[in-house]
Amino acid sequence: MFPFPHPRRLFPLTLVLLAGFGTVLAWPGRLVDPNGRPHGGARITIVGESGGVVSSADGRFRLPSSRLPVTLLVELQDGKDLVVDVPAQELGNEIVVTLDPRFYEEVLTTAPVAGELMASPAAQVWSLSAEELKRRGDTSLQQALASLPGAEPASPDPDRVPVFRGLGDNRTLFLLDGAAVGTERRAGVSGGGMHAATLAGVEVARGPSALVYGSGAMGGVLLVKSPWASFAAGPETELTMEGRGGGAPSWSLSAAHRQAGWSFALGHRDASDPESAGGARLKGGYRQDSAFVGKSWVADGSLLRAGVRTDRLSDAYRPRLASSTKQTLVPHDEQVRAVLQIDRPGDVERSLVAWWGTGSRQILQLRELPSPTRGTRTDQNELGARILWRGERKGVFWTAGSEIRGRYGVDASLELRGAPGASPPAGGTPVRDGQAYSAAVFGSVRRELLKWLELSAGGRLEPSWSEAHSGETFYEDSDNAWAASASAMARAGRAGSFTLQLARSYRLPSITDRYLGGITGKGFKEASPGLQAESALHFDLGWHLELAGLRVSATAFHYRIDDVLVREFLEEDRYRFINAGEATIEGVEAGATWRLPRSWSLYAGIHHVRGTGRDGEWLAGIPADGLSCALQRHLSRGGMLRAEFVAARHDPRAGSGEEEIPGFGVLNLSAVVGLRDTLRVRVGLQNALDRSYRVTANEGDPAAPGATLILALEWARK
Repeated sequence: MFPFPHPRRLFPLTLVLLAGFGTVLAWPGRLVDPNGRPHGGARITIVGESGGVVSSADGRFRLPSSRLPVTLLVELQDGKDLVVDVPAQELGNEIVVTLDPRFYEEVLTTAPVAGELMASPAAQVWSLSAEELKRRGDTSLQQALASLPGAEPASPDPDRVPVFRGLGDNRTLFLLDGAAVGTERRAGVSGGGMHAATLAGVEVARGPSALVYGSGAMGGVLLVKSPWASFAAGPETELTMEGRGGGAPSWSLSAAHRQAGWSFALGHRDASDPESAGGARLKGGYRQDSAFVGKSWVADGSLLRAGVRTDRLSDAYRPRLASSTKQTLVPHDEQVRAVLQIDRPGDVERSLVAWWGTGSRQILQLRELPSPTRGTRTDQNELGARILWRGERKGVFWTAGSEIRGRYGVDASLELRGAPGASPPAGGTPVRDGQAYSAAVFGSVRRELLKWLELSAGGRLEPSWSEAHSGETFYEDSDNAWAASASAMARAGRAGSFTLQLARSYRLPSITDRYLGGITGKGFKEASPGLQAESALHFDLGWHLELAGLRVSATAFHYRIDDVLVREFLEEDRYRFINAGEATIEGVEAGATWRLPRSWSLYAGIHHVRGTGRDGEWLAGIPADGLSCALQRHLSRGGMLRAEFVAARHDPRAGSGEEEIPGFGVLNLSAVVGLRDTLRVRVGLQNALDRSYRVTANEGDPAAPGATLILALEWARK
């Protein structure tokens, strides 16, 4: 253990990073609209790199780059992502970047660009815009991410957690508008209550590229963005009505309005029991309710944003065969989040993100009849703040910051229903007054040594402490966790660029991992107060190529996880969590996007992942080898044609609680037609071939829903 002060007394520190030698230019620019008016509050990033800057109220910015020409990603506050090509010219004078419709186009979903994610320049960040979310008609985050190499296939379970590279169980960090979202649910944050119409885009950085965020970022970081409005925007209103019939019936309504910095968004979806391709009705269904209100404005040269959103998933049955006597019901899973963001451009860019949230989750497990229903309700509150400085000194681009994060008021109450006089087994105890706090410092440096070689390194140190009452027992524990990373990016001209990233990351156990004793969906859990934080050593070796109309990315990765947290069963229905030595996860993933003539584009992605435990047994939750491809054409008035094919091969590897699943292929079709400037019609057919297929290897999971027809009307006025 490092001799650091108690986190409750630890004052946020600034990590001082020393600069090296050499010179790298940071060229000045000004962002304007087609009429020459300055455009403030936009985030500007070089495509294929990270570390973007924000334009000031007069449109000015300084971009850390020593080369021209470049292609810029410009993220506007209303969620639109634009690409602007800056031609070759002399550096030194201010370069005017014009947002002219003749020179920009939307970023495709697989473009390896970084926006608000703080990731290594060697990272390849996947971006999905709000417009693409609307056009595709995704109903959940997991469905939106299913085509990303290394992600699990889309599941009909609305409570399913997005997982990358098989690193589930709180090993993928979930961010909402830059603020970490925590959960006492061991599987992780699902985001199942988030209605897609209330989101402004999604970004994913996989692997060791975003360790600045701390615990839970082993597999990567998932950033979800709310639909903030530009502080100078005119009135914009959007309404959408959608109906689905067939395998997965549902209906949905959503509305959004933006004006003069204010943004409002509402969304509701009501889904009925799905029907498998074989015709069997499955026990399922759920309701989504989301609302967001936010305000953007400029004060004293800084861009400020403040917003509140609430997301609720209710009456959600995980799909099961109608004849099954085992059912899982989530009566409610809700989150309320408030976020404040302050960005101040300049030679040293400064930013602050502060957040507060409260959440409640109830889950009921109906066991073999006539056994009673077992249930748990967990309530929690959380808060945090992150301060960040970014700048350049003597050719070294640096980032430094500190973060405080806390979870308090964690209560996990146990329930047992359905049998007269039923009571929990002996020793069943809830968790009361759970608390966990941490205080971290972090920093990174980046330097271009040669025109073709760029090096970067970073680290994070995070002491933490937790306590809780469980029955008559009071528990308390502490950890000192640290992460570090180093990367190199070499440009090889027409051969593209090559990246190597090495890192150490960690995951802190949750309060209920350690202190809860009682009934869960897996049986009776004993408290495990002595759990240690997991740590992982991992590397990524990547290749990225950009030619005219073509982008290709491929990555090989390897993880060795120490002190991995697993369940140890003491009896058939009684277990505890332990640190169980080593586990290894390795694989490859690749994706390519072609921009074809006549506004066509083609995407293809593949992945292969394998995971083994300390004794060579297969790990659970590892995705089968997968392939996804999509052919898409953009039409006038926001129209689109899209055909998507997703396939997985037969996977004989079965981990604990899993069974072999056959391979499958699924075809999804969709079209958006603009009837006039204000009205669009969207039609779609999911699982168009009506194939019966198993999505997950979990025992007892049924086939996914059959063919589903989608019809939606979208009205927008600007």
